[in-house]
Amino acid sequence: MQGGFTASAHSLVKRQNAPILTSAQRQQFTRFPTLDERLLAQYYLLSESDLRQVTARRRNFNRLGYAVQLTVLQHLGRTLGAGEQPPPEVLGYLSEQLGLDRV
Repeated sequence: MQGGFTASAHSLVKRQNAPILTSAQRQQFTRFPTLDERLLAQYYLLSESDLRQVTARRRNFNRLGYAVQLTVLQHLGRTLGAGEQPPPEVLGYLSEQLGLDRV
C-alpha cells in the first residue's frame, strides 16, 4: 500500500483547503513571550562558545546583532523577521554580557 494514509490525508486537506493554524495561533509563533529574569537567564545567557562566536564579529553593532539572532534562534526556533525588533530587555541583557552600552 504505497502512499496509503498519507496520500489520502493530504488529498482530504487539499480538498477542504483548511488552514493549518488559526490567525491567533499564527501570531503566537511570531511574537516574543513575556520575559522575566528567569527566562532571560535561561534563553539569553551567552555560553563561552556563544561568546567566542559573537566576539569574532568586528564591530559592536555586529556583535549585538549576531548575539540577538543566535539567542532568538535558540529560544524561539526561528530568526527575526524583516523589521522585527526584539524586546528591549533582550537587547539590554545581551548588551551587558558583551560589555556594551545598554541599548
